[in-house]
Amino acid sequence: MKSYISYVLNGILVFHLFITLLSFYSLFTDYTGWTNYHLLPFGYLLYTILWVGVCKKNRLISLAYLLVSLLEIGAKLFLTKSTIGQVLGDVLFPANLIFIAIIALLYNLIFKSPVYESK
Repeated sequence: MKSYISYVLNGILVFHLFITLLSFYSLFTDYTGWTNYHLLPFGYLLYTILWVGVCKKNRLISLAYLLVSLLEIGAKLFLTKSTIGQVLGDVLFPANLIFIAIIALLYNLIFKSPVYESK
């Protein structure tokens, strides 16, 4: 039972690493001048670092992942007219909601929280 959780978490980590490395590669290969969209690789890097903390089963880091995702959703919803809002709202928008749902569904198994049953 625990093995599939580690496979899921490590698979998501591989996805984060791949998207981060790809974005840094494209940052340096397609560089024509600095724009706000050059901040995207650093957003991916932040998500990757936080997901490493989730893989190490740190509750505080998983809460930080949730908060960063909520800030991204807020930027996507409320700052759509500004360029910085468009950049910050497009980091991992649909994927991070799926990752948060995975953390929520597997919370007790990931963090080994005791499940209390009513008597």
